[in-house]
Amino acid sequence: MFKAKIVSFFILFFVTSANAAIWIEPYLGVSLSGQYKLDSSGTTRDYDNFPVFFGGRLGGAYTMFQFGLDYMKSAGVELENDTNKYKISELGLFVGVKLPLLVRGYVEYVISSEFSDTGATYDEGSGFKAGIGFTGFPFVIINLEIRQVSYDKFNGSNLDMENKSTSLTVSLPFEL
Repeated sequence: MFKAKIVSFFILFFVTSANAAIWIEPYLGVSLSGQYKLDSSGTTRDYDNFPVFFGGRLGGAYTMFQFGLDYMKSAGVELENDTNKYKISELGLFVGVKLPLLVRGYVEYVISSEFSDTGATYDEGSGFKAGIGFTGFPFVIINLEIRQVSYDKFNGSNLDMENKSTSLTVSLPFEL
């Protein structure tokens, strides 16, 4: 009898709190640290600045879960000992969970990425992002995320490059 009451409580709790919505989350961020590594030569260069980026997530939300597509774009990435300014664009699939402790976590598989300047393009990039966010402010989430993307092509030729960064973002999630 006691087990039946507990099961009934959980079923009632999840059924009454279940709601599906469209998830829209624009964000603005800054890379706190970053590193570029060319695998063929072992050359490693750190970011020489704190590049700003913007993006958005679009998908669905169900109870405490979010899922969908993420698009990010950055310009003005400077590497040490390099005069070029690079641009990054990424498209990924994310899934997240919002916990009742004013915290949310998310992971993302980057399905397509490009790292380029006017004469050089690293593409066919893929990798991951993982983040944790503080949801204690009304309408705003502050996120700390790590990112690691590997690129397989340089100007159409096979050449491996890896790009890692740690970022701080501010996002405004909407559930419609």
